[in-house]
Amino acid sequence: MFQLPLIMKKIREGGVNDDVKLLIDFVAAFTVMVVLAFDFGILYSKHEEKIYQHPVFLIIAGFCVCYEMLENVYLSILIVVIWFFIKYILGKKNENKRTNKRDE
Repeated sequence: MFQLPLIMKKIREGGVNDDVKLLIDFVAAFTVMVVLAFDFGILYSKHEEKIYQHPVFLIIAGFCVCYEMLENVYLSILIVVIWFFIKYILGKKNENKRTNKRDE
């Protein structure tokens, strides 16, 4: 039997199905391992740095960790968008200002 009210409730709550949840669990656990290893002093190789510092990896990892904590898709997306804006939009402007002040 098709349960539209239950599906609509899950969408409003920002829930996801079990397969997607398993993927989110995996990415979040992997991200925690990456950060934990670095905190314990295990340095990254150049190849790992390229992967872990790539904006796409950071967005996916950030979303997965936020979703693990909040279990709300929309709030997790909002947090990642705010972080991306601060990091890559405002951060670039401030970086340019700092560079110009050094040149003077």
